[in-house]
Amino acid sequence: MKASHRDALLRKHLKYLQKKYGTNLRFNFNNLKENDRLILLQPIKNLCIPMKDPFILQQHRILHHNNDLEISSDCENQFFFMIKTLYSMFKERNYQLLSCSNANQVLQYSSSSEDKKLRLTVDSRNKSHENDILSNSNVFNLYLCYFHLLKNYDFLENIKEELLKKLEESEQIRRESIYSNEMKFCKICSVLKDELQTLKEKYNNISKNYTISQMEKERSVMNYATGEKRLLEAQKSIKLVEKKHQEALKENAGLQKKLQRAEHDISKLATEMNSKCSEIMQLRNQIERHRDSDNAKEMKLKWAQNRLKIITDAQEESQAKLNECLAKNTELKNQCEFLQSQVNDKIKMVNKTDENKVTILDQQLKEQQARLIMERHVIEDAENTRIKLQKEYDILLDRQRIADKENHLLISQIHSLQREFTECKTEVNFLRASLEREKEKVQTLESQLSQMETLNKHLETKEQRLCALEVELKRLQLEKADFQADIEALRQREIQMLDFTQKLTDKNVQLQCNFTNIQSKYHILENSQHPLEQRIKKCMEDIASLEQNLSREKIKRSEECNVLAKYIAELTLYNQTLLYQLEDLEGEKYILRKRYELAIREMNREVYLRRTKTENNKSLPDASSSENCANCEESALKESHSQNSSLNEIGNAKMYDVLDKENLYKQLIKLQKINAKRAERIDFLEEHSHALLKELQKKTKIIQNYGIPCDINTNHGKF
Repeated sequence: MKASHRDALLRKHLKYLQKKYGTNLRFNFNNLKENDRLILLQPIKNLCIPMKDPFILQQHRILHHNNDLEISSDCENQFFFMIKTLYSMFKERNYQLLSCSNANQVLQYSSSSEDKKLRLTVDSRNKSHENDILSNSNVFNLYLCYFHLLKNYDFLENIKEELLKKLEESEQIRRESIYSNEMKFCKICSVLKDELQTLKEKYNNISKNYTISQMEKERSVMNYATGEKRLLEAQKSIKLVEKKHQEALKENAGLQKKLQRAEHDISKLATEMNSKCSEIMQLRNQIERHRDSDNAKEMKLKWAQNRLKIITDAQEESQAKLNECLAKNTELKNQCEFLQSQVNDKIKMVNKTDENKVTILDQQLKEQQARLIMERHVIEDAENTRIKLQKEYDILLDRQRIADKENHLLISQIHSLQREFTECKTEVNFLRASLEREKEKVQTLESQLSQMETLNKHLETKEQRLCALEVELKRLQLEKADFQADIEALRQREIQMLDFTQKLTDKNVQLQCNFTNIQSKYHILENSQHPLEQRIKKCMEDIASLEQNLSREKIKRSEECNVLAKYIAELTLYNQTLLYQLEDLEGEKYILRKRYELAIREMNREVYLRRTKTENNKSLPDASSSENCANCEESALKESHSQNSSLNEIGNAKMYDVLDKENLYKQLIKLQKINAKRAERIDFLEEHSHALLKELQKKTKIIQNYGIPCDINTNHGKF
């Protein structure tokens, strides 16, 4: 039935009711839909009558008992208004007309879907209007027929037969009273003709409405088929979404495993990085030590070269002095030979001369003897000088031999130092190559770390996608629930449609009622969806707050990790500094021990020399010859010179002559005290280094056991 035609019919009935009863009733035709739901208004109080059960309105009282519904009114003028409201209610509640009695003004309706009955009664307090209502029973019947003809075509045909019977009866009555009431009957005939025309028009309209209802039925069948198709498509989409959800869950599990592996690899790489850094630091320290040792060896080489230069210069000077002494010795030897030759010549000359010249010769002999004595003294002095020079020459030769030995030793030391230098160079080159390799490894590890960071970012993006997919999955689950609810409703409707195929005529009205029920359910679902949407909004707000809290916690945890990393780096640096201090102290200890041993050896040698000197001084008499004293002094000088050449830290030979026994003992006591203090210091430093190593080991164990494997929360709590 078209909306415009229906509105025109309703307006006609309203005009008739307003003319007859003067009721101020009007309809709001703007909200009319295809399911014939009307919103009825009462303009007197501006109240809207809702289509719900039970409800209370002024001058209308509706009571909903267990199985019956009773509606009563206090005014006869609003009887038709109540009928309209009941008709709209009957459409929603699936009621059907059982009986109608106009005399008692009672309507009884029953529902096909529910075992309920409805009874309408009108209490007519104004008895003056009662006859009017009873006299206008035809209008009432016509009005009821209009509403029931909208529902059932068979029922309309019965009403038509009844109306024709009533028309025939009216015609018979008119024929009997033709003479007395011609004018009245003419008027009545004209009225009846008009009514017949209206009825024919109504019949045509009803037939049209019937065809329209059939078309609507076919449309409803097509809608049902399309709904089933949509349902199947929705089920397929739900299955696809579930498959996607399962795949997403699998991908999430795989990504979580990859994340765990990546975290494990990152921890391994971090440990490897730390170990490589420690190795690099050790290699750098070794290189620095080798550089220091190379510098020290170069200094020793320079010092040995300078000493060699000094020794060679001294050797050249001694050779020059030797040459001068040899030249003087040869000159003296030549002079002695010349004098002997002269003496021999004179002796020969004396033997050849005469005896007369004995006196002269005696005098000359005496003079010559004196000269010879003088020459002997000169020769003795020359021999003494020659002996001294020879001794000096021997001393210089010994010195030269010692210098040659020292030179050979120094050359061997230089060669050994050069070899060590080349070895150190090779070691330095090897260490540089190893350093470059370690740098390359560090670069590769850094690249791996960057790759792992990119993987973590990719995993975070995938997690965000998974969260979005989960949100979509929840939404789809909600849609699935809605679809299932719709499916259940559609199944019920399918059952009703199967019954409808058996009883086409009866189920037409039921389909409309079901449609109205579905719309009411839809509105109920819409009303119930608002709290769900509010809950979803709250859930989204909670999710946003949780994400913010999660980001804050991530930032906190990253800061805590950075703090822990800094703390671990400081501990490692402190450990390395302690190790360097320990190594330096061990080197100092070794050097001090060597110095102490050298000093003790030197002091023992000095004591031994002094003892030998004192024993020699006691054993030898005071009237020893000057030559022996000179020899002793020379031997002492040789020994002291050899000691000075072997021991570089002791002073010259003159200082050893000056020192007494007491000074030597005092120096020994001082050195022993210094060595005892140094030994105590070394022991204290060793104990301190062992204690520091134990503390470092404990801290590293604590960090390994509690810092690295545990969660960040536990780390923060413990540290």
